[in-house]
Amino acid sequence: MDRRVKKSRQALFDAFTKLMVEYPFQKLSIAMVTKEADVNRGTFYLHFKDKFELREQCIDMHLNQLMTSCTGGSKEEFTSKKAMLTTFDYLNANAAFYKVMLTGEDNTFFRKRMEEILKIGLSDFIESKPINNPIDKEIMMQATISAGAGLIEWWLTKRNDLEPIYLVDRFWDIINVER
Repeated sequence: MDRRVKKSRQALFDAFTKLMVEYPFQKLSIAMVTKEADVNRGTFYLHFKDKFELREQCIDMHLNQLMTSCTGGSKEEFTSKKAMLTTFDYLNANAAFYKVMLTGEDNTFFRKRMEEILKIGLSDFIESKPINNPIDKEIMMQATISAGAGLIEWWLTKRNDLEPIYLVDRFWDIINVER
């Protein structure tokens, strides 16, 4: 992809993200996004069909970045705790976007997609547990994903003053209780 195309596309994503913090999605217009991004409407329509497609692709971009932080890019590079800390650091750096997406109109859809990513990121961790019964592993997976997603939502919407390392250490202690 041409550098200019990437740059204008990123400007539209950044403008959309900034505006989502300030306005509900229904109130956003393409004119607002293009003005904030400092591009014309024609440029917008070269990239997106409408504001719904922009939202979908922006969400995909952020969730792909979350996925990369969750898995560490390479499973050999990180321990699960390091991957978790990298994930929380990423979420902290992008807190405004995730807070809006978790509390906005489409929060159920967004949370479900986020939980799918957490499942991928936590699958190796759960598989490493000495649990032989597949149902017990499935229960542990669902409980850990739900707890992780709930912790992220609570942290971003209510207690963003807590440091990522503190949250990761507490969550790690909870999910590593030996039976």
